[in-house]
Amino acid sequence: MADVTIEKGQDGVELSAADEQLIRELTDRARTGGLRLTGEGGLLGKLTKMVIEGALEGELDDHLGYEKNDPAGCPFITGCREWASADGREWR
Repeated sequence: MADVTIEKGQDGVELSAADEQLIRELTDRARTGGLRLTGEGGLLGKLTKMVIEGALEGELDDHLGYEKNDPAGCPFITGCREWASADGREWR
């Protein structure tokens, strides 16, 4: 993942100029491509989902002490994070 320099302002963390430009490009591409910015199936929902999933993945990495798919962190051949329970539901 790229290291992005951020500045702290009075209201907390601020986005870098590169991040702001990337967000503008995403919203412009969504508008011109016919993707709604808000509402069901919109860009905001998709971005929110990606941010939350990334944060949860990071929390899980920190909690378990290894990253997903890192063979050094898991003693089982089938993988620690991907297993099927007895009732057939999968956890990934």
